Amino acid sequence: MPQDFAPLIDMPSAPEIFVDATLGFALHAGVVDMTFVTARCDHSLPAAPVRNHVVLRLAMPIGGAQGLTVALYDFLRQRGGLPAGEAEKQVAEPASEPAPTLVPSGRGEPQSDLLDDGLAPHIFADSTAGFHKRADITTITFATTRHDHICGVAQRVVVLRLVLPAMRARNMAQLLFDFLRSHGFDPAPRPADTLVQ
Repeated sequence: MPQDFAPLIDMPSAPEIFVDATLGFALHAGVVDMTFVTARCDHSLPAAPVRNHVVLRLAMPIGGAQGLTVALYDFLRQRGGLPAGEAEKQVAEPASEPAPTLVPSGRGEPQSDLLDDGLAPHIFADSTAGFHKRADITTITFATTRHDHICGVAQRVVVLRLVLPAMRARNMAQLLFDFLRSHGFDPAPRPADTLVQ
């Protein structure tokens, strides 16, 4: 059954993960791997230094990543996250702003500590299921298509809710667009398979 016609099953137990920034992307065997970080204070130390902690890895097929880029731009434009005409401008030319830097330490220099203990969840999703914005927080809901071998039907199942500041959602869309284009994939608009809430 095609993914567009599979019913969406909302899983309340799907993880809801807050991230501060997109750390980077990797492409391997047709899958885009996205790594996200959150700034955390280490309260076990007297100065409680802030470190960027890898909290999530999200894997999507190239088509899903392309759809995410276009749908996220459309959502941000509809909700006032992009000035009028900004999405078209961003899709037409590469980003002019650099990737987000690591969280600054209290002393003014970039905090070079990146904590990646290998325990961050690595979640696969083949598409977005919807977007939500409240105040300055954007939530992106991801789903994957699963085949129920007992009933013989395909279902889209919610597997993740990614929560991030709206300005970081815009940055993520631009960085993902640039990454895909640098690898020869055009994030061209396609029929929307997402729900805007």
